[in-house]
Amino acid sequence: MSGWNRLGIVVSALWGILVIGFAVYEYYRFPIEPFTTYLHRPDYWTYERAKEFYFIKITETPGIEAISRAERQLYEQYIREAKNEEDRQQTIAARDLVHYAGGVNWGPLVAAMIIPPVILWLLLMQNRLAGLPVDSTASSDLKAIISSIKLRVE
Repeated sequence: MSGWNRLGIVVSALWGILVIGFAVYEYYRFPIEPFTTYLHRPDYWTYERAKEFYFIKITETPGIEAISRAERQLYEQYIREAKNEEDRQQTIAARDLVHYAGGVNWGPLVAAMIIPPVILWLLLMQNRLAGLPVDSTASSDLKAIISSIKLRVE
């Protein structure tokens, strides 16, 4: 394996560890508990601070989509059997609550993991094709060529 390949593997592995480490760091700094569902929107400052994170985000899911089919049928039954209009409206509001949860923002995380190493590998491939030395055998060959040129000049 050439020196360029070794360099690419080491740098790509370090980059992956760095990105995953940053995602874990964000996970622990996130203003709301990640992967926990809330039935109300976080306060304004918490919600605004959550927008500053790259790999963790707040997802908003309408309650009608977040609940299971059985729960939806149960809500419909409660709405039909409500004793008065106020109870009916409260049941509809409870069913339609927006669920807020923190979770992984997969798009930026995957892009950060893949795009920089691909660019690095393309650059390393270009340098390798150009014949730029990096490993010890190529360096010793280059030194031998330089010393033979110096001998010819003298």
